[in-house]
Amino acid sequence: MLFDLLMHLNLLCTHQADNHHMKAARVFQMHDLVYDLARCVANEEFLFMDAKKSGMTSARNDHYRHIVLMNYVEVPMNSKAALCKAKSLHFRDCKRLQISGRSLSLTLSKFLRVLDISGCSMLGLPSQLNQMKQLRYLDASGMQNELKQESFAGLKCLNALNLSAGYFQKLPVQIVNLEKLHYLNLHGCSRLMLIPESICELRDLVHLDLSGCINLRVLPTSFGKLHKLSFLDMSGCLNLVSLPESFCDLRSLENLNLSSFHELRELPLGNHQELLILDMSNCHKIQILPMSFCNLLHLEDLNLSCCYELQELPEDFGKNRGLRILDLSNCHRLQTLPDSFTDLVNIEKLILSDCWELVQLPELLGFLQKIQVLDLSCCSQLFALPESVTKLTNLEHLNLSCCISLEKMPGDYGSLKKLKLLNISYCFKVRIPNGIANMSNLKCLMAVGLDGYSCGNKDDFNIVSSLLCMPRIDLSKKDSPIGDFHGILKHKRLHLFGLGNVQSIDEFENLGLCRHQQLNSLRLSSSYMNGNEVAKFIPDDIVLEKIIPPRTLEHFELLGYHGSEFPEWMLNLTTILPNLVHLKLSGLATCDHLPPLGQLPNLQSLVIECIPNVKAVGEVFAGGSRAFLKLRDLTISGMPNLERWLTTLSTTNEEAHVYVFPNLHHLKVSWCPKLIFEPSLPQCLLLEIDACGEILQGWTASHSQINLRPTRRLSFQFCDLSFSRGDQLHFFSSLSSLKFLTVRSCEGLDTWGESIGTLTSLEVLELSLCDIPMFLGRIASLQSLSIEMCHLPCDFSHYLLQLPFLRQLQIVCCNAKLELPGEITRAILARIPNISIHNVSYCAIHTVVKYIYLDVPMLSC
Repeated sequence: MLFDLLMHLNLLCTHQADNHHMKAARVFQMHDLVYDLARCVANEEFLFMDAKKSGMTSARNDHYRHIVLMNYVEVPMNSKAALCKAKSLHFRDCKRLQISGRSLSLTLSKFLRVLDISGCSMLGLPSQLNQMKQLRYLDASGMQNELKQESFAGLKCLNALNLSAGYFQKLPVQIVNLEKLHYLNLHGCSRLMLIPESICELRDLVHLDLSGCINLRVLPTSFGKLHKLSFLDMSGCLNLVSLPESFCDLRSLENLNLSSFHELRELPLGNHQELLILDMSNCHKIQILPMSFCNLLHLEDLNLSCCYELQELPEDFGKNRGLRILDLSNCHRLQTLPDSFTDLVNIEKLILSDCWELVQLPELLGFLQKIQVLDLSCCSQLFALPESVTKLTNLEHLNLSCCISLEKMPGDYGSLKKLKLLNISYCFKVRIPNGIANMSNLKCLMAVGLDGYSCGNKDDFNIVSSLLCMPRIDLSKKDSPIGDFHGILKHKRLHLFGLGNVQSIDEFENLGLCRHQQLNSLRLSSSYMNGNEVAKFIPDDIVLEKIIPPRTLEHFELLGYHGSEFPEWMLNLTTILPNLVHLKLSGLATCDHLPPLGQLPNLQSLVIECIPNVKAVGEVFAGGSRAFLKLRDLTISGMPNLERWLTTLSTTNEEAHVYVFPNLHHLKVSWCPKLIFEPSLPQCLLLEIDACGEILQGWTASHSQINLRPTRRLSFQFCDLSFSRGDQLHFFSSLSSLKFLTVRSCEGLDTWGESIGTLTSLEVLELSLCDIPMFLGRIASLQSLSIEMCHLPCDFSHYLLQLPFLRQLQIVCCNAKLELPGEITRAILARIPNISIHNVSYCAIHTVVKYIYLDVPMLSC
């Protein structure tokens, strides 16, 4: 309450740590003017002594109660009288001052309550500390040596002890003497391996920080005796494999941080009725949460991000109705949310980004009326949003970016009156949602990658056009509106056209584009020029060198650049444009290489197309190890001479390789007839290959590795899919997780043999302008089959009878020679409830049509 009052009066200001979770550790800072006033009022009791400043090296009287010594190499003897009466003593930047028994004896004070020696050179805790009977707070962080058994023998009144970043391997058993200890900080004690059982006798301990104790392997078995413990941070305890059973007895816990417990597999949770905040992010091996997890009835903030192996939430998860923030981002194996999820009626922020396996949301999601932020970005298998989303009337931010499979957003989104930001970037299959014109508070619509869009009505179209407006300045015209540049930038988007038609460079030098921090999106494009025109204008590379975007830029497109080299700033995009999310390089007719892009820390979408002179892409493009960590969408198109693309990088370990695209979701490669990925195709969830004759040569190698992201959707167009028997087996067995397969205008399907049966997860098959595989009936898992403009073989009906789970059949514009006996026709109709046949020529398939009309009302013809 006191802090809230001081903040309300602007006496204190605070900033949240770099963490989106509520009640994260806060740092309070006194306002500068208030600080000066406080120093003035407390001037008689406060002494600040800086050895580097003249006139500040000695005390003027002996009545100071709070003393700060700065930049000293030894304790000032001329201030001994003042030091001996101080209540608090702090050493700052005194690294050359070595704390010892002798130096402490000079400052001993029976009044001393607070001692901070973290700014000194300190090998260990001097025994003289035990003489400070009234000491309440001791900061000895950064201590270099082991702690002695007698270190805490006399500090019976100590309330707070900071030993963070110490080099000791164990705590002394005598820590039990600190019977009034409330606060213990062991953060970053990287050598600490053992905590004694005696620590469990500190019955008044409220705050314990063990974060960053990377060598700590076990907790005391009686750890649960710390009944008053309310704050426990064990984040980054990488080698702590399990928690003791007594952990359940910590019933006063309010804030628990278990993040980066890489080896933890089980959680003894459930009796922590007072728990408000739980951080379990980066617990990579947690697969299932215990049912007792649903008893955390007061839990408000839960972070389960990067629990890569988490497969499901408990069925009664909805009992945690106090939840306000839930982060499930990067739970790669999470497929569904339990039915009880819609009971979380108090949730305000829901983060489900990068849940790669999530295929659907609860139909009643709209019951969560208090949601303000909903992040579904990079849920690559999410096909549709429930219509109830339109009932989230308090929603302010909706992020659907990189939902590459999303096709349906049903309902009227005009009811989302409070929505301020809608991001549907890289949702290639979705249309602009209906009712967008009625979103009265919508300030930002992000639709990068949606080159063409359609709307349900004129009002929606006008609003979308306004929100996506990118003002264009024609650089080739002398009357271009550069003078009104500040007015144009209110849109936060800018298209500079005519890059190759600039006759004067003066305006660009005065433009100072890099100073306009409000700019979010920039497109630079050039027009076609013949040889005579080129001589009249300033070369593209000189113009581009002058157009340095601001660091805030998130979307950048360079189109039709005629220079053969990139300017210096484009070779250092990592530092020049660190916030870049989307980058497109297109129509670079004379460039024979690509700039280094792999180290851009936030890059999610990359389009490289129509750069005919590039023949190879290698390690320079990656820019080093850990390349393209956030890249989700990659498009490579129209590169007729591109022959080689390196997808792994060598490391110091000769046997180990690092993947260039470790988190790719969508890869589209089209019209690159010579391209081979070496040593393998990048792993991704959605793969599209168009007119790339050689690319399949890298297939076998790519899927012999551990497949962290098995391909779920695969599309071929204008490809030769002929395989030898051995290659077929490798090809199909590598696609055991494939669910959707589309083949259009391809050859070689008639060579597919029995190994097609290894497609054990395939549910949807779409064939167009190609042969029907001979062993189609071996795909036992198939549920939907669509055939368009193909020739149906005589025994096609027998293929259908071999598909036990087929529920939908669509045949359009096909040639068929089918003589179906009545019993086969009846068997087909009995097995397949949904059949649609259109424009099928030469059919004795009329028999099927008759049965469609007579027996199956759900089917069409």
